[in-house]
Formats: sequence, C-alpha cells, structure tokens
Amino acid sequence: MRGPLPLAIREKISQALKGRVCPEDTRRKISQARLERHVPNGRLGTHLSNETKAKISETHKRMISDGILLMPSDKRNANAAQVIAKTRLANTGQHRSAEIKLKMGEAQRKCGNKPPPGSRHWTDEDRLKCSERQRGISYGRHHSIQTRLKLSIMRRGPNGSNWQGGICESTELLRHTIEYKIWREAIFGRDNYTCRECKRRGGRLHPHHIKSFAKFPELRFDVNNGFTLCEDCHKKTDNFGGRAIKAGKEEPCPS
Repeated sequence: MRGPLPLAIREKISQALKGRVCPEDTRRKISQARLERHVPNGRLGTHLSNETKAKISETHKRMISDGILLMPSDKRNANAAQVIAKTRLANTGQHRSAEIKLKMGEAQRKCGNKPPPGSRHWTDEDRLKCSERQRGISYGRHHSIQTRLKLSIMRRGPNGSNWQGGICESTELLRHTIEYKIWREAIFGRDNYTCRECKRRGGRLHPHHIKSFAKFPELRFDVNNGFTLCEDCHKKTDNFGGRAIKAGKEEPCPS
C-alpha cells in the first residue's frame, strides 16, 4: 500500500477540488472502492496535522453540546437499561455457591469494579476504619451552645427559609427560639428525662413552667422555674393550653 501523500500535494488536490460537487455515480464508486480496500473512510495510515486535529476536536465538541453526537460513555448509558434488564433476566432463579461468588467478586475487583451501594457486608474492622475516617468531619457533630445561638440569630426573621411575613404570634415564636430549646434540654437533663408526677421515664415529655409563662416573662428561661412532665400529666395542670387565661385567672401574654 502506498504511503500518505505529502502535505504539499494534498493541499494542491484540496484547492483543485474546492467547490466541486461529485455526481452520485462517482460518489458511489469511491465508496465501493473504499469498502473493497477495507480502509475506513480512506484515512488508514494517514497523519493529520495538529491544526486539522484541533478543527476536528472543536467540531466534535460542538456536535456533542448540541446533542448531535454521543460520547461512547453516553452510548453505554443509553444501552445500560437494556443490558441490565437482560442480565437480570438471565440471572433470575440462579443460585450460585459461595465459592463461585468469591471467584466472581475477585474477578470484579481485578477489573476495578466496585460493589453497588448497599450490597457490601461491613465487618467490625470496616466499621472501625470508617469511624476513624469520619472523625473531625461535621457529619454527626454536636454544636456548642454558643454556635447554636449564633446560627439561630442568623436564621431568624426574614433570613429564615420558612419566613412568611411575620404571621406567627410572639408567644409561639418564643417557644421555637434556641433559648427555649436550650432551657427545655436543661430541664429534661436535670430530671433524667423522668416525669415528676408519674415517675415514667422517656416517652413524650413536656417542660412545665412553675410560674406562668405569660405573667413572668423574666423567668421564662430560668431552669429553676420548670420541671419535667409527661404529656398526660401536663394536660392535667391548671394552665395547660391557655386554660388559666380562658378561665380568667391570668392575662394573655402581650404580643
């Protein structure tokens, strides 16, 4: 087979053929000759210049971005669903021995394939290693009280993701502040998460104010002004759910 034509000759041929339209019969003959020579597109053995390679690359990038041309990985993804369905159908009902499973796993590891999420059986050693790697990362970390207060202040009012123009009452807002949550946690921790009345530990617990939340605003977040009750015992108190205000024993909390 002849070697590639010199660059000067190729440029002359290109200039001579510019604007020329080959008849359909001639194009068919050229195509047939290429097929007979088993040379794809007649480019086998030729060496492209860097400029030509750059042009081809830019054209391919434009065609890929426009969706005209698919990358090999995209073609594989397009056929992935069909391949998975066929593989699943072929494997249905098969029971492989432990030895075969080990061999298949070893072959997959040699190929660089990783097991799908959820299929791995974690040993105690694996869990310990994973725990060591996760230390120092924010996942599962408990913020300090100072950090929680700063985050709460940053997310209040219009800065909150669920802000709806200030439609909640002030008393309801106070019960959702970080100060109230810290007071609540302190009450539960001090009482060991145990109801003062029925002595039941855990369950649905409520912090109960000894002196009224409405009449003594300065004692709202005082740890000594509260104790732990379960939900049932809390409902039996005189001021649960605004019961004292409805009975006329207390004035409503000013908004």
